[in-house]
Amino acid sequence: QGVKTKIQFPKMALADCTSRIGEAEERVSAVEDECCVLKGKVEDLEKRNKALEDKLVDMETRSRLNNIRVVGLPEGAEGPDPCSFLENWLADALDMGPLRSPLVLERAHRVGPRRATGDPPRPLIMRFLNYKQKVAVMNAARTKGEIRYKNINVRLYNDLATEVHKQRKQYDAVILMRLITYHCTPQFGETSILSQGGQILIYFYQIQNH
Repeated sequence: QGVKTKIQFPKMALADCTSRIGEAEERVSAVEDECCVLKGKVEDLEKRNKALEDKLVDMETRSRLNNIRVVGLPEGAEGPDPCSFLENWLADALDMGPLRSPLVLERAHRVGPRRATGDPPRPLIMRFLNYKQKVAVMNAARTKGEIRYKNINVRLYNDLATEVHKQRKQYDAVILMRLITYHCTPQFGETSILSQGGQILIYFYQIQNH
């Protein structure tokens, strides 16, 4: 009788373990099924989030279509009325000649907090009231090539959304390789899609070609 009892005890323990394993497998299976459902929902949310981000970037980019970013203009050059200064200075600096209608800016301001003396000047954003005038100014800037304010080099760029800058920055190496491989001089505004290091490299390369 004692031997039978000893044999039955492991059998009972084994049966109990088997039952518990079965329950655990059922629970794991239920969790896996739930995870599959949740994974599908997460993927759907990620797609919707990406679509919303793309729409947001598109809206931000469109809202900046009338903007031009001015880089290199000394601090304070615009005086107390940046719009009036830029409306007059741009026409002269870009040799635009007699205009059918004078340039009209909706607003203009510096970007970021004021910097310490000796640091590069803050970029200046100007917004045109008329998109066609903005395009005319950028075309005149490309034709002019080198823009100066009192012998200081000033550059004009399209004002792009931060995400667009990040996307264009991915092509820095490709553009730099093209310049080095084909020994071509960058077109006006082409350096605007390069990082600061890329701009410096192209700037020196341009000097060597001339």
